Amino acid sequence: MNKKLIYSLIIVLAGTFLISYAGYWYLAFIFSIMAGYLWVSEIKYILIISFLSLIAFLLSFNIGYSLRSLSLFSGISGIPQYIVILITFLIVFSLNTAGMLLGSGINRS
Repeated sequence: MNKKLIYSLIIVLAGTFLISYAGYWYLAFIFSIMAGYLWVSEIKYILIISFLSLIAFLLSFNIGYSLRSLSLFSGISGIPQYIVILITFLIVFSLNTAGMLLGSGINRS
């Protein structure tokens, strides 16, 4: 692995963890745009980093208050909690992948 890929991995993982811990997980794509613009351009690395960002999100999700608020949302809406978690993971993965692709596309143009 080259240094640029490691730097982008650190930025995306740390950024996703910190912003998800603060409760703004839907803004995690901002760090993905930066990493995609600065360093990452191959699709396999984009998918790997986006998948690894789910681990950072999961860690911040269990540490923070998000699990309790998710349980409250699940109870009010009547949707099982595991479905809400799965949908949230898909949204985070999609946002990070789209951010990396957008940053990479801006860099190429």
